[in-house]
Amino acid sequence: MNTLRQLYSSVEKSGCAGCTILNKHLPFHSHMDYEDLKEADILFVSDSFKIGDFGPEALSNDDYDLILDVFKSTKLSNLLDKVAFTASVKCPRIKADDMTKEDRDICRGHLDKTLLTVKPKLVFACGNLPLIMLTRRTGVEGKRGRALPMEGSWGKYTVVPIYHPFQVIMEPKNRYLFQIDIENAINEFILNKNSSDRFTYDLLDTVGKVQEVQFPSSKSSVLAIDTETTGLNFLKDKIQTIAISFKVGDVIKNYVIPLHHKESRFNDEEKTQVIGVIKSIMSSKARKVLHNAKFDLKFFSMEGITEFNNIWDTKIMQHLVDENLPKGLKDLVNYYFPHEIEN
Repeated sequence: MNTLRQLYSSVEKSGCAGCTILNKHLPFHSHMDYEDLKEADILFVSDSFKIGDFGPEALSNDDYDLILDVFKSTKLSNLLDKVAFTASVKCPRIKADDMTKEDRDICRGHLDKTLLTVKPKLVFACGNLPLIMLTRRTGVEGKRGRALPMEGSWGKYTVVPIYHPFQVIMEPKNRYLFQIDIENAINEFILNKNSSDRFTYDLLDTVGKVQEVQFPSSKSSVLAIDTETTGLNFLKDKIQTIAISFKVGDVIKNYVIPLHHKESRFNDEEKTQVIGVIKSIMSSKARKVLHNAKFDLKFFSMEGITEFNNIWDTKIMQHLVDENLPKGLKDLVNYYFPHEIEN
């Protein structure tokens, strides 16, 4: 018992005074792993430590094996010596609900020391608790794969939220998203491989500009079409903008038509003329590619555009390819175009 008291006495001195976790979860104690870590370009941050065969571990053996396999599958094994692992909470087996705001603030002091020791360029937040601890944001599902720029005393770094490896092991369908998020981030922020070209488009804000564009109409042509609307109810909401992209030779042309946008310059007569151009596009023999096409087509129908020819829906196509994989547009872009990073 005296040994246990001495243990917690040392924890109090280490900067955990006032934390309620120690009282809730005896006899576990904090583990200041930053005392053993070295500098690394890439840092994986888990939720809290696990009790392994040889003491506290940031991840389980199965979790480590999964990450190792991802590095091998993406041919990034040569970077493993630049990878470090830690836990965002320095006490074992802690969940987000176990912590008060004050507990998190106390523990962030130790996490900051870890970051200062490792000085990473890229940090993977494995799950929601690491995301909260690192960025004070929540909702890893909605932020997964996004780059969150941060700045430490040693310089700038990037946090990328990803699934916790345990989520991937329990739900294998998450494997490709987990792998792509890691590969994309490493290519972007460590290897500088991804293209830095910015997306550009031409705004067609007059009838003359719309009519000047030679939209392809032959059966061999492909146009990508997307709409932004004022809401989800096609009975009362309106199309704000229509985006149309297609290739001319090796050049991709991107156009945006602000049909009912609040800053649109079209009057009612001009909108009728623009809708006439859209009618000819949608009824042409050219292949029109949309994602979740039924949504856009309902809004087109409310504008009097009712003849649709050669429509291709990427959401349906992905379902036919593999019904078990996510069908979201962002997920499909990451999967089929892994080097296309959202600006």
